[in-house]
Amino acid sequence: MKLAEQQLGETRDRIDVGSLAETELAAAQAEVALRKEDLINAKSARDTSRLRLLRLINSPGGLDREVRLLEGPVVRDVGFGTPDARIRTAVRLRPEVNQALLSLRRNELEVVKTRNGALPRLDVFILLGKTGYAESFGNTFQDFRDNNYDVTAGVRFEYPPLNRAAEAQLQRSALARNQARDAIENLTQLVEMDVRGALIEVTRSREQVAATAATRALQEEALRAEMEKFRVGKSTSFLVARAQRDLVAGQAAEIQAVVNYLKAVTELYRLDGTLLTRRGLEAPGEEPVAAP
Repeated sequence: MKLAEQQLGETRDRIDVGSLAETELAAAQAEVALRKEDLINAKSARDTSRLRLLRLINSPGGLDREVRLLEGPVVRDVGFGTPDARIRTAVRLRPEVNQALLSLRRNELEVVKTRNGALPRLDVFILLGKTGYAESFGNTFQDFRDNNYDVTAGVRFEYPPLNRAAEAQLQRSALARNQARDAIENLTQLVEMDVRGALIEVTRSREQVAATAATRALQEEALRAEMEKFRVGKSTSFLVARAQRDLVAGQAAEIQAVVNYLKAVTELYRLDGTLLTRRGLEAPGEEPVAAP
């Protein structure tokens, strides 16, 4: 907006001194009007983002609270290690992997329990007690004072030859265990794919930051050259306005590239299971579950 207004003022000055035709004024005025439209839309988008941010953080000051950025998006060099190291970390910390391991352990316990139900059963028992005999219920308690005891000992053996229910339950438990193991292997592959894809996106967005910065620098030089040509009468307001638009678009693209890089890094931390701990929050399941 400031660039367009500056260009409009220079165009009017040059028209007043007769070095430019009055027809050049329309292009400069149109550029100012276009910049006003973009500025209105940008302010609206900023206010909408502020409301969304305050709602997400549940601000104690309410939705009328002002938000002021202390610094813009900055790219910091972060060491991500090798892909294999990040994959091992993700497999160790991802909650869905730990949940699957817990499910597998429960299935292992179920197999043990159902296998016990299908095995032969041998019980050894000893009963020690007293028995009172009398013509009435009340007199039976008098015999308990004597030193006479009843002892019963024995062995009970059960082996159903066709315990189909227990065998079927055992087979179901074994199949569920195998299914859980296959699910963990598949989930591990999905985790690896997520992490490798996130690393590719981080690399791409980091390179895009450097590319957009170089493009913005070239557009600044192009605008400077176009304005110099305009001052000596070798360019037009339309070409200067186009160079200004290219520069503003390049600046916005550079900032967007930085934001995309930061979002890609955050997504990588989410996919490798370290996002909460990196933000200073205790993550449930930080201790990995050992596979049975």
